[in-house]
Amino acid sequence: MNFLLMNPFSTPYEEWNERNPTHEEMLEAIGLGQPMPDSIKLSLKAKLSNHRDVGEFMLNEVANNRLGFYIDDFLRESSEFKANLAAMPTEDPEHIYAYKHLYPSCDLELVSEDISSFGGLLPDGQFLFHGGYLPIGVGQVFVTDRPLSTSLCPQVAVRNGDWHGKAFDRGEIHLAVIRMTNPRTKSYVFDLDGELGNEKELLLASGLKLTLVGKTLIREDFPTYKTNGLSPLEKPVPAYLLEFEAE
Repeated sequence: MNFLLMNPFSTPYEEWNERNPTHEEMLEAIGLGQPMPDSIKLSLKAKLSNHRDVGEFMLNEVANNRLGFYIDDFLRESSEFKANLAAMPTEDPEHIYAYKHLYPSCDLELVSEDISSFGGLLPDGQFLFHGGYLPIGVGQVFVTDRPLSTSLCPQVAVRNGDWHGKAFDRGEIHLAVIRMTNPRTKSYVFDLDGELGNEKELLLASGLKLTLVGKTLIREDFPTYKTNGLSPLEKPVPAYLLEFEAE
């Protein structure tokens, strides 16, 4: 089974500097029979048409729900995403279900076997995001020995990389932009309306070969957090964008 390419940025995403509408502007819209504006656009802040720029933007923003909603809306209207999802079983296979509901109390080897049995191959040029800490140098290669969780949304990946104080403890946060290059490793697509569907997740079987082709420091003061009893701790850490080719 071969999946179709899913690219939320085939139409560039635009982020604008905005302000709230004035009372007069709202009255004018009502008088013209138009919907009241939520905001007034002032200047274009960013126009993003490739995943590397999107990843850099996300690390600088830290959080941006508007971008997340944009990707969600794209996927819900995408015929390619719908076709890929339709190729998945109606019910998640046993061990993939356990991964979603019981992690880490699941057998990751059997999860990977389920992905290989029921998943599909992503097309050349498919981009994915993964957040965390990946201690690898440019030009180095490593092969995954467990399923790799990725997302079509960089905000989800960044949040996962900072979850439960992981980035705080590591002292760095990495956002990986992964480009698939004729992969031999299968992946599994999750429903947006299922368990944790907001993560826009694709789960890849073990055995994925990743080559780091670029590593860029985006900012030195990415805010990370960790709970210490009742007192939350905050610490700024370096944020790196990692670019991988995967097969």
